[in-house]
Amino acid sequence: MEDLQVRHESRQLGPDPALGTGLGFLTYYGVFDPAKLGNEKIWAKMIIVLILTVNGGFIHSIILPRVKKQIGRSIMEGLPSSHRSVFIVSGAISAVSWYVPMMLGALPQLNFAVPMGTILLAYATLLSLAILAAHALLFVMPTEHIGEASEEDVALSAEFA
Repeated sequence: MEDLQVRHESRQLGPDPALGTGLGFLTYYGVFDPAKLGNEKIWAKMIIVLILTVNGGFIHSIILPRVKKQIGRSIMEGLPSSHRSVFIVSGAISAVSWYVPMMLGALPQLNFAVPMGTILLAYATLLSLAILAAHALLFVMPTEHIGEASEEDVALSAEFA
């Protein structure tokens, strides 16, 4: 948990490195190679990284404090289904939003060939599938260890609503 706290604090020190490097590339292209700014793949990547950044802020401000309260018991124990759903959705957003920009960067064949809308539609499809799959796992997880929600848990659920 100490490692988690160090990562949480380091995340608070500055902007998301992925977003920062993306903005750096946009600046570089704007100054030295403006034609590359017409590559819609770059803009799709920036939108996805922005989504990742916002989700990361949500995880650090809402999810991690809740995880800290779970020390000593299962991460899902005692959580209402709405909280479990929020945990799973934010995790799916994080996973998909890390891998899609990485894959886009590894596929130069898409440069100037695929419209931003198509890339974002594919991203939304992958994200939807990941969220559905993660929720399906909730149905197969054993529930005997997931206790009833306390009054504090119910009060916290108002933050997610």
